[in-house]
Amino acid sequence: FPRTGAWRTPNTRQIAEYMEDKCYHKAYWAPKDRVITRELQQCWDADGTMCSTSLIDPQAALDIPLLLQPSTYSWSPANMMNCYVFDTPADGANPSEFFNDPMSFAAGFRAPTMSQAKYSSQKTYLMETHWLQNLTTGECGANWGDSSATYHVAAGDGNDSTWSYDGCYPHYFNASWRSMPVASMCDGSVTGVSAEVAEKHDYVVAGQRGSTGDTAQYNGLWHRGTPSGANGFFIECRSDWAQWSGHVLTTGGMCEGRDLLAED
Repeated sequence: FPRTGAWRTPNTRQIAEYMEDKCYHKAYWAPKDRVITRELQQCWDADGTMCSTSLIDPQAALDIPLLLQPSTYSWSPANMMNCYVFDTPADGANPSEFFNDPMSFAAGFRAPTMSQAKYSSQKTYLMETHWLQNLTTGECGANWGDSSATYHVAAGDGNDSTWSYDGCYPHYFNASWRSMPVASMCDGSVTGVSAEVAEKHDYVVAGQRGSTGDTAQYNGLWHRGTPSGANGFFIECRSDWAQWSGHVLTTGGMCEGRDLLAED
C-alpha cells in the first residue's frame, strides 16, 4: 500500500521480544485508539503471541490485508532512511529536485544514529499515528475517497485491496489542526505535538526561505518534493484546513530535520 510500510510496525517480533514476546502486547495500542482496540479484543482474550489476519486465513480474527496489525504508534520514516533522501531544498529551488528515492543510491536505507540528530528535542521519533487527542468529529475518516491511495475506502469484508475495520478507518494524526499526537522525541522527551503549532512553524521556516507563494514549492519543515507533493501524508483526506505532514516527511531527515521550532 502506498504511504505505509515498516515505519507503522514498532511491534515487530524483533522488538516484541522485549514485550513478553508478544507482537500484540496491549502496550502497543493507546486506549483512545478505539477503532483498532475493539478489533483486537478477541486477540487479547486469546492471550497469544500472534493474531492471525485475513491475509492468510479468511476466517481470521482480524480482517485486514496485512500480516501484522500496526501499532497505535509509528516510527518517523524520515529517521529510518539516509538523511539525503529528504534533502533540504536550496532557497528558491524546486523541492522535487531535492527528494532522492532511497532505492536510487546504495546507502538509501542506511539510517543515521541517534547522535546525528542535530535538533533532537525538536524531531519526533515515535508518535501516535491516528487523531486521538482533541478529537472533535466521528471516529471514522470521511474523506478517504479523495485520495489517489484509496485503500482505506470500505469495500466489504475479505477484500484484500482495502484496509478498514468494519467499514471504518480512523483519521490520521494530521487530519485536523486540533490534533495533538503524543510523541517521543529523539532526545527521549515526551510531548504533545500540536498540528496547529507545527503548521505555523512550517510556515515560519518557509517564509524565511522565501517560498510561501506557492504551496507546492514550500520549503518548510516537511518535504513537498516527494511523489505525494503538497498532499504529503493524506492531507487531501483531512477534516478541515490542516496542512501538515511532519513526522512522516521531515525535511532534512533525522540529521538536520525538525518537526517543531524551539520556543521560549
